[in-house]
Amino acid sequence: MAADISINGPDETPFAVFEVKARRGMTSEWAAQFRRNLAVHVGIPPAKYFGMVTPDRLFLWDTARDRQDSPTAHFSDRLPDFTVDMDDYFSGFPNSAEYTAQGETFEMLVTYWLNTLLRGEIEGSPKVLEESGFLRGIRSGHVNLQSAREA
Repeated sequence: MAADISINGPDETPFAVFEVKARRGMTSEWAAQFRRNLAVHVGIPPAKYFGMVTPDRLFLWDTARDRQDSPTAHFSDRLPDFTVDMDDYFSGFPNSAEYTAQGETFEMLVTYWLNTLLRGEIEGSPKVLEESGFLRGIRSGHVNLQSAREA
């Protein structure tokens, strides 16, 4: 199974993988359950971070904690380690409601956002992304968007 979007390091190893859902109002509990179901039924590529991006939230897990919490089970219903409010970022785009309501269009918007993070072009990046080591880890990588044809 391939993620919707990945950030790969210079050696092409995935550093972070993301599922993108154009749905508003999702909770941490919903994200944790969705992640567990995805892992059990479809599979999630191995990476240091797993993220789920919605128009109003980023849910981010440090997957090393999965192995610490349960060495035999790589995924659980564990709540995200980090949650970021995305409304401020995505609402800055013209016609943002239209963009965030469409799956593939929203994936491209998330790809753009990740690329700006990677290049350090967003002033005031969410502090939690810096403190977690996520921003430092992605700086030497590149973003890959899986096209619908590859899915």
